[in-house]
Amino acid sequence: MTKTYLPLLAGAVVLGLASGPAYADSWYVAGNVGLTSLSDSATTDTFAGGNVSTDIEYDSGIGLSGAIGRSFGAFRVEGEVSYRNNSSDQATDITGSLAGNLFTAAGPLAIDADMSSLGFLANAYYDFKNDSQWTPFLMGGLGIARLNFDVKSVGGASVNYDETDTVVAYQVGMGVGYQVTPETSVTASYRYFATSDASFNDSVDKVDAEYGTHNFWIGVVHQF
Repeated sequence: MTKTYLPLLAGAVVLGLASGPAYADSWYVAGNVGLTSLSDSATTDTFAGGNVSTDIEYDSGIGLSGAIGRSFGAFRVEGEVSYRNNSSDQATDITGSLAGNLFTAAGPLAIDADMSSLGFLANAYYDFKNDSQWTPFLMGGLGIARLNFDVKSVGGASVNYDETDTVVAYQVGMGVGYQVTPETSVTASYRYFATSDASFNDSVDKVDAEYGTHNFWIGVVHQF
């Protein structure tokens, strides 16, 4: 009797492992939403009469993403679309040159502006397989992002500056997933998402800016 049931038991164990998200070879969809913190951006505005450099400070904003991918055991690959938006209300450490005269100011200078990104990345994941419902993972991605810099006012004066630039984007991150059902897991993750320096140009002002964000997201992964 024991020998009869051993193959059945082994088969049940294999099927049980195959149903877990870190082991199954299957397609999946994923979504994330959470807090996005945009680091202070070193920004330079170059115009006909000179230039101004400053650090623009941004408030925390909201980020979200959606992806479709394929798992291969412990490895996953996916295509992801993401969006982030952050607002600013001041700039500090102001230096520059105006009509040949150098100047500097500690600030802050009031500035009403938004910086947003629309990212298109190819991501790769490694899931650390184990016998629990918790699955830690590491991830990284590479692609492009379309950045938008929208300035409404500077120093209380109305400004109409709304320009975009497409740049190289990348991200690295880590997190953990919890298996709710054999097909669905919820995740908590940290990602650092950044781009090469952007250059915004409306033929009058050329603005060069850094872009790097810290993201704390909650998500869902569903296999099918």
